[in-house]
Amino acid sequence: MGQHHGRLLIAIILLGAVSPVGIGVSDAQAPESSTNETATPPIHQNPDNVSAGSNLSELGAHFTGELSTRLIASTTNINQSQYERARELIGDEYELNLSDYRTVAVELDQSERATLFNQIQTDQQQYITEVQRLRELQSEYEQARASNNEKRARRLAREFNRENENFTANASELISTYTNLSNETGISFEPAIERIDTTQLELNESATTITQREFLETTLSARLNRSNISFTNPGRVTGRVALANGSGIGGEVVAIGVGSRQYEVQTDPNGRFQLPYRPVAVNASATTVSVTYQPADEGAYLPASDSISTNIQSVNASLDAFDGPPTVGFSDRLNVRGQVVVGDRVVSQLPFAVQANDVELTRTTTDTSGEFDATAEFPATVNDGE
Repeated sequence: MGQHHGRLLIAIILLGAVSPVGIGVSDAQAPESSTNETATPPIHQNPDNVSAGSNLSELGAHFTGELSTRLIASTTNINQSQYERARELIGDEYELNLSDYRTVAVELDQSERATLFNQIQTDQQQYITEVQRLRELQSEYEQARASNNEKRARRLAREFNRENENFTANASELISTYTNLSNETGISFEPAIERIDTTQLELNESATTITQREFLETTLSARLNRSNISFTNPGRVTGRVALANGSGIGGEVVAIGVGSRQYEVQTDPNGRFQLPYRPVAVNASATTVSVTYQPADEGAYLPASDSISTNIQSVNASLDAFDGPPTVGFSDRLNVRGQVVVGDRVVSQLPFAVQANDVELTRTTTDTSGEFDATAEFPATVNDGE
């Protein structure tokens, strides 16, 4: 494909409470696995034995049965911590069967089934990785506790809880895909679903136990000194961080997030704090802004959150941009640099998107000086300029 050159509109789309600016430059039932489910699942019907005159549905039944059996057996190996075998069952051989089935599925009007088998392969591969990682983290955590390494134990506990939250969402999505595949094929995937449920319950119970063992619950209350604020007319947030019993977390430097902005503030002996808040990466139509307390990974406290009511006024920003190249073509590297200011104040921590003729090229955020330096490969999807 040749390069195409021309004049394009390169737009900087500011994603917050400042205005945007632009610059030019029914199949066979899968059988229950035998007690030795780590073995290669049985083949339902050898496709080599299907004559040219046979109905294609026999081939479809063979492939869906083979794929289904491999998926179910894989979940057994996951529960037995045999992760490599679990991956192997839905690896190369699975892919070969799926490739053959795609060809048959087109003729049988079963393309949706083939898509689901592909999706569930990807989702289950991720599921294997997440289960393995969580069990490794749990083991490392128990070792840290046994050696009385309190700080390391808390760090690992937080990491376990964070990853378990993602795992829980992904496992639920995997179960949903299994349900859809069962509805589409008429094959029961109940053995796989039950094993996923069991693993999910096991890891969630571990997360609850670890949390109760390591951390104290906290509360956060916050308020804004006035409702109408803007980047040029900031407000002041006051609040209090306390334990569940009401005693303040006093005399500590705490991390407080307001919207997407992060602050470190010192609490007084009663756990109270105050900080100036200048809205940047907040939608001007927002009526509430979240306020969060984020304890250190090695700390003994759990996070807490509150929200403040506000009426954010948008302001116009100015963009000083360095000139880019006079022409740009497919696969060229486009660099856009500049600075965002409002009046005489630079705008830091402002997310924005770089677009060319309405096609998004990249996203980045201004630094503490309000400056940005974004580079992206120019795509073929952008039409020629003038």
